[in-house]
Amino acid sequence: MRPAHRPLLLPLVAAAIALPLVGCDARTAPDAPAENAPAAVAPAAVEDASPAAADAAAPLDDGTLVAAVNGAPIEMAEFQRQAFDTQRYFVEQGLDPNTPEGQRELLALRRQVLLDMINQRLVEQEAAARGIAVTDDEVRASLAETRAKLGGDAEFEASIAAADTTEEEVFTMERNGLVGQRVFEAVTADVPEMAPFVRARHILCGDEAACQAALARLDAGESFADVAREASVDTLTADKGGDLDWIPRLDGFVYLPSADLQSAILALRPGQRSGVVKTDFGYHILEVVEEDPSRELPPERRLELRARAMQDWLTAQRGQADVVIYVDDLKNVVGDG
Repeated sequence: MRPAHRPLLLPLVAAAIALPLVGCDARTAPDAPAENAPAAVAPAAVEDASPAAADAAAPLDDGTLVAAVNGAPIEMAEFQRQAFDTQRYFVEQGLDPNTPEGQRELLALRRQVLLDMINQRLVEQEAAARGIAVTDDEVRASLAETRAKLGGDAEFEASIAAADTTEEEVFTMERNGLVGQRVFEAVTADVPEMAPFVRARHILCGDEAACQAALARLDAGESFADVAREASVDTLTADKGGDLDWIPRLDGFVYLPSADLQSAILALRPGQRSGVVKTDFGYHILEVVEEDPSRELPPERRLELRARAMQDWLTAQRGQADVVIYVDDLKNVVGDG
């Protein structure tokens, strides 16, 4: 029996965008494929994704294919293997396939597996178009690092055996992962390392009347930090005088838990305080303390930006690609993705 989650191996796109696809629960959205559902790696070699193949017409449906992406086939047998592995994992985790809800969730998982495979073909084709390749020596060096991390050859081979796979498959998947990482680097190269930031603070109130009372205290000359400590119901920031730390000014990037709150803050100038502002979190008084026109993004935040850029790129590529799906209940996968 082949487990749903193979040691050593990550989906090509998951590895490329450095997101934790393996182990995420796709069942949060059973009627449409979640971007973070798990799927195994398709073992198609990147070298097969030539520009000529990408420009070819879609193959005729003879029952052996589930889809084609710019003429590049996705084999039914490989799709069924990945879908079976993924669905079995969730059944083992408690999904009941004998209920209508369980059936919807299983369909959502099948759709996610296909979406991941479509994304993989697009990444392969982009690699071919950019002339991105990985040598055998580079693959061997990367696998040597994995062997060392696992503790040596015996542990490495045990992991392969536990995954019910072969060293040849592992080699191909490692190559695909490395190529995917290089496509990720190329696609997200324009994501900035520096950005303008503002430092802000707020007072979060349970209702508008409480905020009006806090605002009156501020107008009377009390310090923002003192009023925040006493009046704010935000337990994460009240003890810090309402400090929200540094927030980047980047179009389309929601840094705070609330997009409404972030927009209201970024509308203020340094030294400016708001009146009572309503957001999806509640009622606030906001103040921008200072601004830094060029500040380095924290590494984890830049990675979020790059991951989002990669997902946006994949969405755009799917919209432009000639994607033909031969299975009726999967035909809305690209639209849902």
